[in-house]
Amino acid sequence: NKSLRRLQLAACKVCDEDCFALGEALRVTTTLEELNVRSNDIAAAGGAELGAALAVNGHLRILYCGGNEMGDAGAVALVRSLHTSGLRVLSMR
Repeated sequence: NKSLRRLQLAACKVCDEDCFALGEALRVTTTLEELNVRSNDIAAAGGAELGAALAVNGHLRILYCGGNEMGDAGAVALVRSLHTSGLRVLSMR
């Protein structure tokens, strides 16, 4: 999609497997600026995948991902992506 700027997936039962599909999309999208995956079923593997995808995506500006069970491993992966991503807001609350 060449015009999608915001994707709201809060409380949609997104799981780690879904994050791998999201990760593939994040690696190639140039229009998505905001992603909301709050209150889902994302664990450490999903958080790690999102972090890896964000490390190569310079366009996403806002990521809401609180209310998941990513644990320390998922959180660390997301935080590590900050130095190469274009994120301005990372909300893990």
